[in-house]
Amino acid sequence: MVTAGDGRGPTLRTRAVALAVLAAALPAGCSAQTNPPSAVGTTTATLNGEMRCMSDVDGRWAWQWRQLGTSGWSSGAAFQVACPPDQRADISGYQWSGADQNPATPGFQDRGPGRPAYNLANLKPDTTYQYRLLADFGQPCDLRAPATCGDVAPFDSVGTPNGTRWDTLTTQPRCDDVQGASESLAAFASSNAAGTAASPKVLCMRQGTQNIGQFDGIKAWTTLTPRGKPNGTKEVVVLNGNVALDSVGATIEDVKVIGCYGSPGCPTSRDKVIDVRANNTALLHAEVSPRGGRNSDRIQCVHVGSDNSQLTGVRMEFSKSHSCGTEAAGNHYHGLYCRDAIQPRILGNWFYDNEGFGVQMWPNCDSAVAAGNVIAFNGGACDLSGFSPSRMSTNSVYRNGFCGFARESTLFPPVHCFNTASNQVVDMVLYDIRDPSSVTDCASRELQQSGTYNADPQFVDAGRYDFRMQNPFARAKLGVYAEIIPGPRW
Repeated sequence: MVTAGDGRGPTLRTRAVALAVLAAALPAGCSAQTNPPSAVGTTTATLNGEMRCMSDVDGRWAWQWRQLGTSGWSSGAAFQVACPPDQRADISGYQWSGADQNPATPGFQDRGPGRPAYNLANLKPDTTYQYRLLADFGQPCDLRAPATCGDVAPFDSVGTPNGTRWDTLTTQPRCDDVQGASESLAAFASSNAAGTAASPKVLCMRQGTQNIGQFDGIKAWTTLTPRGKPNGTKEVVVLNGNVALDSVGATIEDVKVIGCYGSPGCPTSRDKVIDVRANNTALLHAEVSPRGGRNSDRIQCVHVGSDNSQLTGVRMEFSKSHSCGTEAAGNHYHGLYCRDAIQPRILGNWFYDNEGFGVQMWPNCDSAVAAGNVIAFNGGACDLSGFSPSRMSTNSVYRNGFCGFARESTLFPPVHCFNTASNQVVDMVLYDIRDPSSVTDCASRELQQSGTYNADPQFVDAGRYDFRMQNPFARAKLGVYAEIIPGPRW
C-alpha cells in the first residue's frame, strides 16, 4: 500500500521512479490523470482526477501536492481501487451499449471511469500548488522509505506515468478591500492605510483594463492583486502605464503591465515599466512589456536600484519581461536592469525579445540569485559587469536556467562579463547558435562554471514564445522550473 500523511501530511521527498518497464506496464492495466480543480477558496480546494481500467488490476493510490517552485511533495488521502475485467473502460472513453449503461439492467456494473476527488485544506492564501495522482501496483510502499517504492509512479494531467505536465491551482487572496467599479487605481490605493511587516494589506483590483499613467501609489507592506476564482485561477487585470514600487514591502502580482515613455501621451517622469526603488518589494506572476511591442520605445522593462544605498529583499518571480527598448538605443534597455542591490531573488522568469540584455547586473548587483530563468532572443543574454573594482557586481549566480540566442552574439556570448569578479554559473544551459563552442567571454577570476550544458534546449515553440524545453538534458538542468510557464495566473 501507499503510506501517506493525513491530508496535511509532512512534506515527503521521493526518488524518481521512471523505470522503463513500469512505464510500459502501467497503461496495460490502469490509467489515470488529474483534472482541473474546483471549489478553490483561500485555504481549501478540491483536487479532481479520473481513472480507467483496461484489465484485471488492483492498485493503491494517493494524492500528492506541492507549492509551485518547490521540489518536495506532500501526500494524503490514500485509497484503493480494484478493477475486475468486466469493468473495463478505455482511455478514449469507450462507449458501451445502452443496456450496459442502464442501471436497471440486471447485473449492471458501472463501467465508466472513476473520478476520485480530494478536499484539500490548510493551504496558504494566494499561493499556487501543483498536484498529481500516485499509483502503487505492487509491494507495500512507504513514501518515507523510498527503497520500498520501486513499482510506484505518479500520473500527470494528461495521464502520463512519471509525466511532468501537472495540473495547478491558485488559492484566492484574502482581500482587505476591493476596487470599486468606477474608482481609479490611484484613488483606491490612497484610500487605504499602509500595512505593516506583521500585518500586510491585500488590495484586490477590479477585473479588466485600466489606464494608470505613472502609478506611484502602492503604500508600505501592501499587495495589489486581482481577485481569485473558484476554478483556481485569477481575474484578468491589464494596466496601461508604468508602476513604481517606491515603498518598503510593496508588491504587485498577476497583472499585465503595458508601459510607455517616449511615445505621445506617455508619462515622461520615469523610463521604466516597473521601477523598483525600495526594500522588500516584489513583482510576482506578472507580464511586463512596452506599448507597441518590440523596437517601439526607449524604456526599461524592470529596473531595480537605488541612488542612496543597496536595496535588500527584492524579488522578481515567475514573470515575463519582454520587448523593451529600441535598436537605436545601443543596448541600454533590458528585460531586467539590476544595480545597487544585495541578494535580489530572480526566480522562474522568462526574459525575451528585449533590445539590450535579458538580464543586466551592473553595477553593484551583488549576491544575486538568478535561478530557473529563460533568457533568450534579446540583444545580449546574461550580463555581469561594473565600472571598476569598487563598483562591480560580485558573488552573484545564474543557476538552473538558460542563457543564449542573443541577437548580437558576435558582441555578447551567452554570459558576458566586464569589470567584475567572483561570480558563478551553476547547472546552466548555455548556447550560441552562431558559435556553439562559445559560452562566455569572462575571465576565470570573473566567473566560475560548474555543471554547464552547452546545447540547443529545443524550445517547444520559440516563435510563439513558449520557452519550455524538449531537450531532456536541458530540462534536467532546470529541474522544478522546466514545466512552469510564468506570467499572470489567469
